[in-house]
Amino acid sequence: MFATGVPSAPPPGPHRALAVAVAFRQMLVWFGLQQLASILWRMSADAQRAGHESLLRGLIALAMAGAALAATVMLVIWVYRLAASMGFKAPWAWMIAMLWPCVNLLFLLLINRKASAWCKQRGVLVGFLGPSEATIEQLRRQAIASSLPPPAQPPPPAP
Repeated sequence: MFATGVPSAPPPGPHRALAVAVAFRQMLVWFGLQQLASILWRMSADAQRAGHESLLRGLIALAMAGAALAATVMLVIWVYRLAASMGFKAPWAWMIAMLWPCVNLLFLLLINRKASAWCKQRGVLVGFLGPSEATIEQLRRQAIASSLPPPAQPPPPAP
């Protein structure tokens, strides 16, 4: 996929559908984790500012800040992978857009809409968190089956 240093989309067929489905689901999962960590970080930081200072609350706030940062990094990586899998011309531009506060939500909604349409167009079922695990497993089996050589024909019977 990255042999020449320039990302390219997976070949068409089940491999590409699998790559898009996995990247789409991971992007949505990491977005949810980022939001959860950010909310918990703000709650613990607000408790500290309200005068409920303690070492434990400070450590929790620090851990949640680190978790929010890690989730943001993973979200950016999966947005890049999704854009590259769908064959976008400049997947790095989507990655950079995800680093701008507030603008990233617009780009996230846009890539979510494009990925949903891409999946539906190819018959991949899309739910609240993107393609389901069952759908991804089915795509994985199809990709493996398409990679296997056809079964060997038995030799003709000897006369």
